[in-house]
Amino acid sequence: MTRLPSRSLTVVALLLAPVVAPAQEARAEVAPGPPTLKLEPMQSGFVVAPESRLSELDGSFASFAGGYAGFLTDDTLLIGAGGYWLTNDARDRSMAYGGLVAELRLIRERRVGLSLRALVGGGSATLGVPVTVPGLPRLPFRGRFGDRPDPGSEPVTRTLRAREGFLVAEPQATLSVRVTSWLRLSASAGYRFAGGADLLGDRLGGASGSFALELGAF
Repeated sequence: MTRLPSRSLTVVALLLAPVVAPAQEARAEVAPGPPTLKLEPMQSGFVVAPESRLSELDGSFASFAGGYAGFLTDDTLLIGAGGYWLTNDARDRSMAYGGLVAELRLIRERRVGLSLRALVGGGSATLGVPVTVPGLPRLPFRGRFGDRPDPGSEPVTRTLRAREGFLVAEPQATLSVRVTSWLRLSASAGYRFAGGADLLGDRLGGASGSFALELGAF
């Protein structure tokens, strides 16, 4: 067997070195690393939220107190119930309503969240209703110049209290900030639609804004 001189082997190695080195680097670059798996727990549990709501009623300012409670599934969908009552009521002005509450959380993996919430139900309200009573006719009386009719009394307008039940739907958009793992602060804006009231009519609807403390699993 013919053996190559050592000088020839050295020359061959020097010629192949530029080709072998890039191939090794390419294999090192394409070699996949170990797969990474990120696990995040989905929260489910009960949520309770006392709430203060500012709104309008019959064209004037109205303050409501109340809140809602429900079960939150996978930190995404909340189903529960809520109720509110008028706090700055008067003798001829009161209101209370409540019903089913549903909330869909659109952004939930960050400290700041966004969700859509709606209440559908019913309630009752009392408002003043002006009523005009016609004047009562009187019998003619005898005067110096003969009989003449009495013009009667003038019509009288009085304000009476009217109490009526109604249906309500109140959609809201809510922006929340997570303070701890069990506390969130939220602010909402929406509109209260009222129907089914023949006498009070659209006097029961109005825009609303609210602030709530949400206690639960977040």
